Amino acid sequence: MVNSDDEKADFGRRLAPRIKQAIIESGRTQDAVAEEIGVSKAAVSKWIRFGRIELHHLYSLAIATGKPPEYFFPGHKDKQGVQSMGSLEELLRSRLDDDEFLEGALLTVLKARQRASRKS
Repeated sequence: MVNSDDEKADFGRRLAPRIKQAIIESGRTQDAVAEEIGVSKAAVSKWIRFGRIELHHLYSLAIATGKPPEYFFPGHKDKQGVQSMGSLEELLRSRLDDDEFLEGALLTVLKARQRASRKS
């Protein structure tokens, strides 16, 4: 899990380009992604600049861009063989005792899936 401020900043610097690339490769605008996820365009812009994003929003971003959630974490290699930077499973396990986080994550995932199914 990312703990110190320095580690968070470093993780954000590595995550930000992945977020940007996922949106570009999806062919969607920041506005469209923000609307689908249910956040402001400013929030998406901050994700792209700083790589700071809540896990439940990251999952929704994965759905909106057509990327697997693992795309944003270590162990996953994209088409160019670039490996991502964090273990999704490790991050989720570290938050299992956080009821507020889990409730927010579940609601966000359900809403994202509902929006995605309406578009199909």
